Amino acid sequence: MGVEIKQYFPGSTGAVQRLTSKIPKRTKYHAEILRSYSLVFRDPKDLGDQRMVNTPEPEILMQNLKKFKREWKDVKDGNGHSVLNSDALKGN
Repeated sequence: MGVEIKQYFPGSTGAVQRLTSKIPKRTKYHAEILRSYSLVFRDPKDLGDQRMVNTPEPEILMQNLKKFKREWKDVKDGNGHSVLNSDALKGN
């Protein structure tokens, strides 16, 4: 993995769990955010519920991560708070 990718996924096995712990469960978007984030680690051609293709190259992972952040960065909960808060974005 390149230096840039290691910044976001240091030992990527726990990346989803780290984000999961930072997203408030009471938000109606909790499950949707986590599903969307799990797709960061999938090849864009790997469609469907079951993973059929190996983890893509670091460049694709970074593209997927940027897409995820773009999709969620401006989404607010019922109280006007960002659902993808600054704690969740640290290291992700």
